Amino acid sequence: MKKILFFIILLLMASEMNFAQRPFQERPFHPVNPQIGQPRILVDTVFAKCTWGENFSETSAFIERSKDGLRDTFYYTHHYTNPLTEIIVHEYDADNRLISIKSKILPAASFYVLIEYEYDSSGRLTRLAEWSLPGVFESYDYSTIVYTDSSYILNDIEYVFDAEDRLIRAGEITYSYFENGYSENLGPYAKTIYYFLENGYLSKKIFYKLFEEEWIQHTVWETAYRYKADNPNNPNSNATIKNTLRKVYGIDGAVMIYSGKPETVRIYAVSGLIVRNIQTSPGNQSISLSKGFYIVKMGDQAYKVMVR
Repeated sequence: MKKILFFIILLLMASEMNFAQRPFQERPFHPVNPQIGQPRILVDTVFAKCTWGENFSETSAFIERSKDGLRDTFYYTHHYTNPLTEIIVHEYDADNRLISIKSKILPAASFYVLIEYEYDSSGRLTRLAEWSLPGVFESYDYSTIVYTDSSYILNDIEYVFDAEDRLIRAGEITYSYFENGYSENLGPYAKTIYYFLENGYLSKKIFYKLFEEEWIQHTVWETAYRYKADNPNNPNSNATIKNTLRKVYGIDGAVMIYSGKPETVRIYAVSGLIVRNIQTSPGNQSISLSKGFYIVKMGDQAYKVMVR
């Protein structure tokens, strides 16, 4: 029984590994600069939902930052049949370069290293050590990269870039880009489409499989972000309400509302035209809206929010 339990834990850890290494900020991997296009997550709370078929799982995380700005700690709750709590720590150097990602799944007492980066004096990546499971890792010496006019060759894998220095092929995997995202083509039968917000944060990714010459949606990941009112990085477009019974904030394509009791919610356009009039139940609720500014009125309070 103990062996079976240990094996299940390893599977859970492995299933979360890709999620943990680059949470909510996925971009095609650049072999010289792994942080190209991958902004540091500066919100206070992240919500994610994964849907496959009629099943789904949810993940939420609140983030703490060290006073010196060199460490971000993500406290994840993965809502499986039994909730799983994971702590992931991102460590940065004085130049704001990511140098390590560590993780532990409670009730474990110690962290294990997921990935480590080393850089030269000009900021170029020189070494990457990546652990697939505790005690098992691969290390790459980036000083051995072979350069061509539009590509790099590293460990027998060719990385090809376009004129904008965007990765368009890594080995057999190809990438194509559109206005707010890109497609990762994993071969003739599978692909993943990624969508991003204006600030570069991942908002959605969809995995497709080819079945009888038709692309079938297999799995959908959706992500939302929230700032605290006193967060210095808050762009003031998403207002988080201090009232402990109410929270109202804008996300990508919707307004998120939390209320501790049933109440009437009225949503107005800035022109004064009412666009929604609904009765909420206690808890969280998402209301789909077009991009723009809105006034949300709940009881005797009104909140200005922006939907991206």
